[in-house]
Amino acid sequence: DVYKRQGRLGAAFNAMLDARQASEDRQRQFVADASHELRTPLTALRGYADLYFAGGLSTPEAISDAMRRIQVEGTRMAALTEDLLTLASLDEGRPIHLTDIDLSRLLLDIAADAAAIDPDRRVDTTGVHRGVTIRADRDLLTQAITAATSNVIRHTPSAAGLALLATSDGNLVQISVVDHGPGIDQPGLERLFDRFYRGDVGRDAAQGGRGLGLSIAKMVVEAHGGAIAARSIPGEGTTMLLTLPVDGGER
Repeated sequence: DVYKRQGRLGAAFNAMLDARQASEDRQRQFVADASHELRTPLTALRGYADLYFAGGLSTPEAISDAMRRIQVEGTRMAALTEDLLTLASLDEGRPIHLTDIDLSRLLLDIAADAAAIDPDRRVDTTGVHRGVTIRADRDLLTQAITAATSNVIRHTPSAAGLALLATSDGNLVQISVVDHGPGIDQPGLERLFDRFYRGDVGRDAAQGGRGLGLSIAKMVVEAHGGAIAARSIPGEGTTMLLTLPVDGGER
């Protein structure tokens, strides 16, 4: 019995060390990825400043174009920084601010935003049951669902459409974000929620994607005691499913 207990203790200790090592490895990789993402806009900002002081911007048109590019890169860096701060806050398990939310209304607003961004895309909300409510952090939940809809708009043609659905059984709420685009292959699905992950087709920072939106969505949903998953059939489309407890994970 003593040897068995010692064996179990040793196995538990080794598992703890392995988990700690894995956590440290993820943290180092995250810092490296974040540094890489920030380096590009910082290099551009410094380049335009050096060009100006070297006299390379000799006309009002050249200066105006440089200022435009500086604004674009500055905006991009600010958005990336906000995403990183959100991830850091969720990583540390800081409390989220729960309030009663009319989820149906929230989804209709997100759908309206999507339609304004991509007027040629059909946005279907007939699957949003009216009167669905939930306790959640409004800002974070909005960010999570918007990340899913933005992913559709950014990476599928307008003809793929976009559908939002929401149902509740009294204990759980299920939110689906559906498109009929080209779909995602299995390797892409397995990495879809990884930080800074971008697939091969169209997923680059120049199109506005930073590879953090769905990572944040996953952490937001989990912070509410829920789960997020993606299903996809190449050539037929993708469904993002968010399952959340009605009480926001309160215990």
